[in-house]
Amino acid sequence: MKGVNSSNESLYKYSLLFVERLSSAETLCTCSSLPDAAVTNISCILFYTAFQLINLLNILVRFAHQVLSLHDVTPVLDIIYVNIIKPSRKERPFVAKFTSNLILACAHILELPTQEFLQSCLVGKILPKDSLVSEGKLDLIGQLHKICPWLVATVWGPLRNILKERDSPDRPQTLLLLAKMFCKSQSNYITQHYSTWRVFLDSLLIGSASDNALVVQFAKEFLSVQQNKCMQKQFIELCLVPVVNRGDENLVLDGMSAIVELLQTNTQLFTENTDLLEILVTVSREGKEFEQREAAMSSLGQLFSHFYQHLEDNCAPDLDKKVMWILAAVLEQYKLTTGKERLAVEKVFLHHFIPIKLLTEERMKRLLSIWLSLESCHYDIIRDMMVSSYCLRCHMRSLMKLIVAAPRDDTRMEVLQYEVLEVLDQSKSSPSKLMEEFVTILTKNQSLRTAMETVVQVESNTTNKLISVSALVRQVMKDIKDGGDISNHNPGKKELRLLYELLSWQPYLAFDENVVTFFLELLTVGDTGHVTQMLKLISLLSKPPGKPLGEVYPGLTQERLIPLLQRLAIIGTPKQAKYSIRCLVSHTTERREHVFHPVLKDMNKVLSCCNEHYETCITAVGHWAVHLPTDLRLQQSFHMVIDKFIYNN
Repeated sequence: MKGVNSSNESLYKYSLLFVERLSSAETLCTCSSLPDAAVTNISCILFYTAFQLINLLNILVRFAHQVLSLHDVTPVLDIIYVNIIKPSRKERPFVAKFTSNLILACAHILELPTQEFLQSCLVGKILPKDSLVSEGKLDLIGQLHKICPWLVATVWGPLRNILKERDSPDRPQTLLLLAKMFCKSQSNYITQHYSTWRVFLDSLLIGSASDNALVVQFAKEFLSVQQNKCMQKQFIELCLVPVVNRGDENLVLDGMSAIVELLQTNTQLFTENTDLLEILVTVSREGKEFEQREAAMSSLGQLFSHFYQHLEDNCAPDLDKKVMWILAAVLEQYKLTTGKERLAVEKVFLHHFIPIKLLTEERMKRLLSIWLSLESCHYDIIRDMMVSSYCLRCHMRSLMKLIVAAPRDDTRMEVLQYEVLEVLDQSKSSPSKLMEEFVTILTKNQSLRTAMETVVQVESNTTNKLISVSALVRQVMKDIKDGGDISNHNPGKKELRLLYELLSWQPYLAFDENVVTFFLELLTVGDTGHVTQMLKLISLLSKPPGKPLGEVYPGLTQERLIPLLQRLAIIGTPKQAKYSIRCLVSHTTERREHVFHPVLKDMNKVLSCCNEHYETCITAVGHWAVHLPTDLRLQQSFHMVIDKFIYNN
């Protein structure tokens, strides 16, 4: 401690270094073996000396300010500035911090000499042999710009000239320097130095590999701090779009990754800037390689998934519109593509739009919310995706039957999973080769074949885990009862359309007693539109691979469904009569004459007196004839009535 207070420079230096080492070394633990009074004494002296040193630094800054104001500062610029550039800045961070404070305090004194010094360095008048900082001049400009920007106000012209010289050894570092300077500045700063900004953008456009990488790196920082929309648009159009369009595969992927990361951390930029999303959409449609197109769609899916979670927070205006715009843009891709591009869209749909990892209830809630937000033109796309999945399973089931009959060889059993993954990875550019090797593996491997037979069954439980109609029905019922709180539309209409599209290809998904009970309840209490939609939906359930409800739920069918259908065939609307007859035919499995006899009697009453339900009964007769053409009761009872109706109308 005496050494720290000594006027002997050598003793002071080594004593101070020793104290510094003690502060972080295990040697300090030896103090624990000393008496408490000794430890207290050492601690007090240490803290007292530390604060003395801090005070001394402040005194030094004031002293240096006075000295610099009285004399020419040019000779000492080297000594000052060498402390804030590499390697000194890294090796002696505390000295660099002190120097920064000194420069800030003396900025008005240092301004002119510094500007002249930097000008001379940039034009080559001061060489490394003449100055300690000449070689690190660009690093120095960057550090001075951070500390006090107006100290480097005159360097823009020389920096522009360096950029214009394609062969200048300083050009790459100058590009990096300007990128950092523009990132840390507000839009008015770019306006003040607009000519340099344009030269900077033009230099990035030249398109070397390092320049392209810098564009991607610069985009993340610049677009996150830049509030001026014109500047954002200019940079995106002039630099980012060309790089993504012309870059190699890895650079394109890096660019898209940068866009996703940028937008996820900046909600305002996401809602107000469409250009960045347009880049992803363009790559998803026009990317040179399939991997690029797939990654672009996945990027859009990531953004949708990220911002969808914040819709209820109302954290930004028009956020919901932008999120749903992504959804529509990806679905549009399905119409424009075929083959594996379609599979990529389906993958995004299942991993990001309605993620498999969500709990069933939450997934169905999201599926319904997404469905309600879409235009009717997108419904066909989602239906086509479901049909594609259904058909693929059917084709694979047929393939499995062929494989079962093929010769079996179990030599590759133990590497089964790895082989399949390897084949998928190596052969994704050649579907025919993929299928050929896939069949080979299935032929040779009993365990894989058994697993695949389970997966491709149309009624497999895997589908029930993806789509739970019972969970969806609860959401639909809630929406109808709440009067359409989920969206501004006719409550129930779009929801029932979703159920219809799901069940039209996978009717077995409705075989749940709670679901069937809901259907019957809606037939009883729903309005005309709901009842018509529900009848249409129930008529699907008997279509293969579905089954007649009379076979699955005979009690519910006999006691509740049939009486409702008999009644609606007579007093419902003509369209309800059409579907009621269809349901009676398809869901009654035995004793149909007993089912239709009450309908026949009621039809006679209506048609004989021509009351308000006359047209409904006429429609019912027609569809009865279509579905049961051999039923002679129709000809016997209604031939004359129908003939008269046609003549009179």
